[in-house]
Amino acid sequence: MGVGILHLQVVAAEGAVLIGGARVIISDEHGRVLHEYTTDATGHIPDIELAAPSIALTEDPHAQSPRYAVYTAQVLAEGWRPMTYNGIMIFDQSTSIQVIELHPEIEGEESNPEFMEIAGHALDNPTMPEPQIEPILPRILSEVIMPNFITVHLGRPENWAPNVRVPFVDYIKNVTSHEIFDTWPEEAIIANVWCITSLTLNRIFTEFYRKQGRNFDITNHTDYVRKR
Repeated sequence: MGVGILHLQVVAAEGAVLIGGARVIISDEHGRVLHEYTTDATGHIPDIELAAPSIALTEDPHAQSPRYAVYTAQVLAEGWRPMTYNGIMIFDQSTSIQVIELHPEIEGEESNPEFMEIAGHALDNPTMPEPQIEPILPRILSEVIMPNFITVHLGRPENWAPNVRVPFVDYIKNVTSHEIFDTWPEEAIIANVWCITSLTLNRIFTEFYRKQGRNFDITNHTDYVRKR
C-alpha cells in the first residue's frame, strides 16, 4: 500500500471566483468520512495524504488489482449549491489536483445538491475504442474590437491548469515583458507589441481554442502558442 496527495481547490465562474470558508468533507469509497477542512481565502484546503495501491501496479500491464484509490469530496458553502465529486483518483507517490466548481443558489428556488461522477482511468479498459467526437465547424466572430478582458489558461492547452480573466492591456504588457528586453530600440519594441497583439486577437476572434471545445482564449505558454 502506498500514499498519494490530494490538492483540492473550490472555485466558481470557471476559476474567476475563489470560495473561502467552504466546508470540504473527504470520504473513502465505502462512505467513511476521513477528513474535514474549511477552505482558505484562495479556496484551498491543506494537501491531504490518502492511501493508494502501490505504484508498482501502474507499471504492471497484467495487474488485476486496482491501480489507484477513489475518494469522494463533498463541498458545502453558504450561498452555493452543495456539490459532491465522486471518483477522485489518488495514485501512489503522485499529487492529484482536483478543482471543484460550485454554482450559486438562486433566490426563490430549491437548492438541490449537485453531483459530479468522475469516470475511471482510460487504461482501466484499454481495448475500448476512442469515442468519436463530432467535428466542430470553425467560425470567425463578425467584428474585431479591442476586448477589455481575455481568458488565459495557465498551462499547456491539453493539460489541466486554472484559467484567469485578466485585462487585455495587462496581458499584452506581461507577454511583451516576457518576450523582449526593454533595452531594445523603441522601433523594435513597437514592432513586437504589434506582433503580440495581432496574434492574441487572432486567437480570440478566430476562436482558435474555443472551437476545440476549450473554455479559454489563449494560453500563457507563448512559445507553444507561437509554434501553433
